[in-house]
Amino acid sequence: MQTSPSLASLTFLLAAAAAACTTAANPPPNTSPDAAVATLDPTGNWTVAYEFQAACGMPASTTQGTFTVTYGQMGYAVQVAGTESTGVLACGADSCVLSGTWAWAGSDADFQQSMNLTLGSDNTVSGEGTEQVASSDGSMCVYPFTATGSRS
Repeated sequence: MQTSPSLASLTFLLAAAAAACTTAANPPPNTSPDAAVATLDPTGNWTVAYEFQAACGMPASTTQGTFTVTYGQMGYAVQVAGTESTGVLACGADSCVLSGTWAWAGSDADFQQSMNLTLGSDNTVSGEGTEQVASSDGSMCVYPFTATGSRS
């Protein structure tokens, strides 16, 4: 019966093979972290000012909101108090892109915001989207907006 080499023997063989391939003429590869692999950490609270364009007979207006990014077993989660949300938060080395939809009900209307936001490494957030308002009387309106803010 033939036995397999022990883990210590295998480790030594791999180290010896790697050393044999490395010479002054053939240096080992650069193993420093690749900046493209490291991602921005967007966790925390983000405060955003929404600048709505005039629409449906309503004047332009501005409102402020906050969302929170957390990290758990399933990855990043974005929470806005009092809303149901769906979306994707994808991060790279310099920024994260948040594409999502938030919905909530008011006393006489249902609201839905859809937006694309960029969370920057300089702790700023910017983007654009729309807010759809469906009133209890059956009327509907869509308000385009831009969003700017920062991590708070």
